[in-house]
Amino acid sequence: MKDKDFISLLQDQAQKQSMLNTKRILPKKMDAITSFVGNYSWQVILVISLVGAMIWQWWS
Repeated sequence: MKDKDFISLLQDQAQKQSMLNTKRILPKKMDAITSFVGNYSWQVILVISLVGAMIWQWWS
């Protein structure tokens, strides 16, 4: 009984993931930006946090 439940759950998840692969969340024009952010995520976070801190200090 457990195996059938697990297999049906696994099939449901696979169906949901296949829908995500066919439907784009962001437009194709954003591929370069999203791949850059994906490859250099820590650097992007660092730059955004530094800019945010500078803006915060400037407004305070």
